[in-house]
Amino acid sequence: VNQLLEKAISIAVDSHSGQVNDKAQPYVLHPLRMMFKAVTIEEKIIAVLHDVIEKTTIDLEYLRSVGFSDRIVLGIDALSRRPQENYDKYIDRVAENKLATKVKIIDLDDNINSLDLDKSQESKSNKFLKYQKARNTLT
Repeated sequence: VNQLLEKAISIAVDSHSGQVNDKAQPYVLHPLRMMFKAVTIEEKIIAVLHDVIEKTTIDLEYLRSVGFSDRIVLGIDALSRRPQENYDKYIDRVAENKLATKVKIIDLDDNINSLDLDKSQESKSNKFLKYQKARNTLT
């Protein structure tokens, strides 16, 4: 396994430690599933780290300082939704970065596949439509 990918996995597991999704499963399973679906090493690294800026104390400078390239850091940055950022504007910003676009499509597919069957049909339907619209924008 590539050393940078190993480092990315370690950072993701450590930084998401203790976080759970709405089904009480370890949150890190989501970025790990995404990593397995990504094709290139860069895409795999971005996938496994795609939520560390939004959901942990990790910042972009730290990622640079431990050896991730500008392409990888910029991809992660593009996937990191800003506070108060409109979702459609966020998707448009993601679309400006080719690596981020590839990873976001994987993210949306994983989100669609993970929609909780126990949630209300309306809530599920709204999320599905949101994810599908974003996916259509990116493809």
